[in-house]
Order: sequence, then C-alpha cells, then structure tokens
Amino acid sequence: MKRLQYRDALPIQMPIIRYFLFVGSLLVALLFLADFLFPAPPERSAGIDVDRSIIRIHSARVLPERIVFDTSAAPVHPREASSREAKNETATVAKRAAHIASIADQVRVPSQAAQ
Repeated sequence: MKRLQYRDALPIQMPIIRYFLFVGSLLVALLFLADFLFPAPPERSAGIDVDRSIIRIHSARVLPERIVFDTSAAPVHPREASSREAKNETATVAKRAAHIASIADQVRVPSQAAQ
C-alpha cells in the first residue's frame, strides 16, 4: 500500500475568478430581467410644487442662556504673601517636620531593642 505524500497531492486552486464571472453575469441578467418585467415608475407631475420660501423649522430643544464674560475689567491677581506670612508658614512647616521626625524615632527605637 502506497502512502500519499504532500508532493503527490494535487494543488488546490480557488476558482475565485470563475466565481466572480458567474455571479456577476447572473446579477446583470437579473437586472435586465427586472427591468423588462416591472413597469416604469410614473412621471412626476410638474404642476404641484410646494412654496418652500415660507417653510420654517422650529426646534423643540431650548438652549441654555448665553454666558457673557466681562473682559473690560482688569484681571484679578492673587495677592502676594507678605514676608511675615512667609516666615510663619516656614516655621509651621519646620515644626511639622520635627514632629514627624520625633514620631519616626519613637517607632524605630522599640523595633531595634527587640533585635
């Protein structure tokens, strides 16, 4: 018994061109058949026309009120901190840092004693 190998098999070709030719010609034939069988659309009467100059479309939506920015006034700048306020803020930051450092030292001491 002879085993079939890959090189012995016939190459598989996709008949895509033949498919498009067959389907395309079938669709064209159906278009011609439909044109022959169905009646032509009726003509539009040219006498009845709407006066389009008076048609107005109103929207049911109501837009929000318009916002007007007053650009004539001078811009407001934040006031600069005085030197006294800057010194107080620096002192407060230094106190907080010292307090946090003391808490960190208290936490480290018991853990080092346990070793």
